[in-house]
Amino acid sequence: MVRQRKEASNRFAVFKLPLVKHTWNFPMTKDVLAEVRRCPSMRRLCGWKSQSDIPSESTMSRTFGDFAVDETASSLFKDFVKNYVA
Repeated sequence: MVRQRKEASNRFAVFKLPLVKHTWNFPMTKDVLAEVRRCPSMRRLCGWKSQSDIPSESTMSRTFGDFAVDETASSLFKDFVKNYVA
């Protein structure tokens, strides 16, 4: 079975989650996911409009694995820096 690729905007939102995790010192991914589900402003910061948009912890893990394999993280990080930092 071939998994469908998520749209680029959702992958970018997933990419931002570790930045939030480390910025606010959440010890585990499940902790930051719980906070993002609870807090609308943090959810919007990541790029999700509603709680139902937030992927599960296992989906996050698979997406991070995909990032590692296809070097998406490097590309997303460059785009992030270009759009939000520079």
